Amino acid sequence: PRQRRFSWAIRPMAQGRPRFVIPHPWASWRATVGYVDDVAAGIALAAVHPAAGGETFNLGRANCPTNLAWAATFAEHLGWPGEVQLAHPDVARGALAAAIAGLDLSYPLFVDNAKIRRRLGYSEPTPMEEVLERTVADEMGR
Repeated sequence: PRQRRFSWAIRPMAQGRPRFVIPHPWASWRATVGYVDDVAAGIALAAVHPAAGGETFNLGRANCPTNLAWAATFAEHLGWPGEVQLAHPDVARGALAAAIAGLDLSYPLFVDNAKIRRRLGYSEPTPMEEVLERTVADEMGR
């Protein structure tokens, strides 16, 4: 939650807006994310596990949903009944549109993190519901 990856979705939902607009390339973009406590646990595991020597591991959530799927996840968590509308990037406005204006979203930014799961037995220690709760609380506390 420290990097505010989901403020674009949490803020309008928590404020009770009936809808918000996101550029369609952003909606379909996928990127690996990880909750900070889970990433810390993965780093600690790799630091002490005997099978980790000389290896490099990627960390992040096991699944890598699109931003639109993340919006649906937060909507369900918050009980938000609103609508996410998709817009062409040329007509989208607001902070999100400005923030992503220079990004090339034609390529996903996700990594395969199966190796650390397979070799070291890693799995996220924080339940997803708790991750969502903490992320929303952190965002709303700012």
